[in-house]
Amino acid sequence: MGAFGEQRFLFNITGVNIVSARTVATPSRCTPRRELVKKVCQKLARSYPKSRLGNKKNPLDEYLYITLSLRTHEKGLKAAYGVFKKRFPSWKMAYQASKKEIGKAIVRGGLSKQKAANIKTALERIHNRFGEVSLRGLRRLDRNEAEAFLLTLPGIGLKSARCIMMYSLGYCVLPVDTHVARISYRLGWVKKTDSKRFHDHIEQLVEPKLRFSFHVCCVQHGRLVCRGQYPKCEVCCLMRLCKKVGIL
Repeated sequence: MGAFGEQRFLFNITGVNIVSARTVATPSRCTPRRELVKKVCQKLARSYPKSRLGNKKNPLDEYLYITLSLRTHEKGLKAAYGVFKKRFPSWKMAYQASKKEIGKAIVRGGLSKQKAANIKTALERIHNRFGEVSLRGLRRLDRNEAEAFLLTLPGIGLKSARCIMMYSLGYCVLPVDTHVARISYRLGWVKKTDSKRFHDHIEQLVEPKLRFSFHVCCVQHGRLVCRGQYPKCEVCCLMRLCKKVGIL
């Protein structure tokens, strides 16, 4: 287990429920200075390329991508996503399909019955809310309304909702996945506890215009350097700014 007791999925770019509800991070009493946070963001941005990390521009495609990423590996995710899009060229066709038909299309990604049921329920909920099989209507809502609706979709937690909002809808939000949480904890910005407030706390620390870059850089940094186990502190671009909390 890592510093956050995170659930270990074989492959997870955007995944669901990355940080265990039992052990997450909340605000530290020593909130970092805005200048320090900005410096961390700048150092990360200089160290890693701009990337969408495979995430989709269409918010409904992004929902599918997140759903299929649950407890699978990269090869399985890509295969299931590709077959689904080939089998259902339009979302209207997917909406009209049965759970069994959807399940057959995504079987290579694993947990096909569970994921098919979630996708079918989500499409029905979206159609009932917006009168079409599309999430573009979320762009007409304010941030809180959009987030609240996404949280009603099966399999979507706060982090995944904000991934859809950031990658596909243009909201200046900060999805806090296991990498963002781990790096923020080691920097001394948050503490481990049972509260959920850490999502909003970390987001508020980072300027809106820097949130997209901070998130994608943390994902890359967390995979390559600031790993859950055996972090490579000696080559870390944040070495002089990090308090190394929880690292022996």
